[in-house]
Amino acid sequence: MGISPGLVFNQIPTTEQWNGYFIQKLDDLIPVFAEPGTGATLESGIEQGGWILKPPGEIATLIVIAPPGTFDRQRFVISTTQTIDDLNVTAAGGGDAIEGGAVGVLAAQGVVAWIFRLEDHTWYRWTG
Repeated sequence: MGISPGLVFNQIPTTEQWNGYFIQKLDDLIPVFAEPGTGATLESGIEQGGWILKPPGEIATLIVIAPPGTFDRQRFVISTTQTIDDLNVTAAGGGDAIEGGAVGVLAAQGVVAWIFRLEDHTWYRWTG
């Protein structure tokens, strides 16, 4: 998973190098599979990369609680195999906020994502 920083014996990385190594590991955050029904609430774990949803059919309403933001540029993605008519994503407690959490309709095979900004403890909608 991810990349190896290629450290060698007796190498002492700088703070910038360590930060770079950890940022490269962000790709290792794994989404969790779920099969929610209408009216369900999914609570995300710390540093969870998102949700891959495979509900049994179209969902009228679904609430997803984003993970607590723990580091700058943390990513969180939701994808679904079925249409969700009213998807709402909220921030976890602890002072985090979320922008664009009232998604509304997420079509089948749709994807929506956020990226966390540590400076203001806010999840922002992300299309990258």
